[in-house]
Amino acid sequence: GGTDTHLMVAGVTGLGLDGQQARARCAGAGIVVDKCAVPGDPRPPSAGSAIRLGTASVTCQGMGEDEAALIADLIGRALRGARGVAAEVADLTARFPPRPGQA
Repeated sequence: GGTDTHLMVAGVTGLGLDGQQARARCAGAGIVVDKCAVPGDPRPPSAGSAIRLGTASVTCQGMGEDEAALIADLIGRALRGARGVAAEVADLTARFPPRPGQA
């Protein structure tokens, strides 16, 4: 058995970032994540070595597997400092408003 959950943690130190820096890069692209520490983390909790994200809000907005793959790509590109990610995030969120059926 196991527990299905909508939360996940992704390490970011392989990209030369700490969790705080990764959160800031994602925020700059319009993507909401939070920083977090992981077991045995050498960094202080204020920085952390990972980001935490969930799928609850995007599934409530009607997004599915195709959009999840796109979101993963957008997060990766945002973490690597790619340009233009914010515009793509804005396009995606415009197609899936926070309350489906409402503008």
